[in-house]
Amino acid sequence: MIRERGSSAYRRASIGYHLAALAAATTISAFAAAVFAALLARAWLLPGRPMTPKQVGLVEIAASLLILLTVGAT
Repeated sequence: MIRERGSSAYRRASIGYHLAALAAATTISAFAAAVFAALLARAWLLPGRPMTPKQVGLVEIAASLLILLTVGAT
């Protein structure tokens, strides 16, 4: 969301990756699926928005914490 900000190819690849991760997460648990659905929404909605690197970093920290919670919950 910083270096590849204007790349539509990178955005499509990110959305595809997050769709695959969501599909895999659905086999683990409903909580994991919900977390990866949120990450898919982030990959789809945030690129192209006027965000500072600090804001992007805070979103990424929150996403990392969600992943950590998911690993701990399974």
